[in-house]
Amino acid sequence: MNNSTHPLHVWIFNDASVASLLRADSPLWADFVPGVIVEIAERPTLAHALDLETPPSYPGVAGLLGTAAAPSDLVVRLPAVSIPAILTAAQPLTPATLSAALRKLANDGRIFGPRVILLDAALVPALTSALLSCTKLGIAWDLSIAPGPALPALLGTLATENLLRPETWAGLNAYFSPDHFATDEEHSAALASLNALPTARLLPSLAAS
Repeated sequence: MNNSTHPLHVWIFNDASVASLLRADSPLWADFVPGVIVEIAERPTLAHALDLETPPSYPGVAGLLGTAAAPSDLVVRLPAVSIPAILTAAQPLTPATLSAALRKLANDGRIFGPRVILLDAALVPALTSALLSCTKLGIAWDLSIAPGPALPALLGTLATENLLRPETWAGLNAYFSPDHFATDEEHSAALASLNALPTARLLPSLAAS
């Protein structure tokens, strides 16, 4: 069995609109092609956003921890890309299980190529130790709803856990959901707020599907 470590690119998201970034030219993988996209969230998010169906017993990434399921048994195909994806489990998983699954992702030789993990911001405090070994860590944040204290608090958590290291920090990619027609004033306010944050940028407007 191949026990070598494979790159883990973790993107923390705050809204189901992250599905609009899952396309062939996604800014989340500008210089590589993912071998698999893995969603880790409090509840199924991409499945609802993209109208995908998973069975009630779908284990999500936890299926990698057992011997009964192969990665090919867990993956679905996202509508806009040919990259296989493992979606969030139908039932909530414990932080211990999610941490073990993240470690398994890094050395599972049955999956080829870099792994892109979409991690629900709500789960970050419980999984910080599991993120220390990731290859790259960034944030994909929908500004359609004013972030309030949530975004600074998240950045504070990452800084406290030494997860904003220059060699691994992929930056903050902020955007407006395609169904939110941001005004010029909103764009200006977003740019002004992002200027105060480390390596933050506002993505170009996303076309509504």
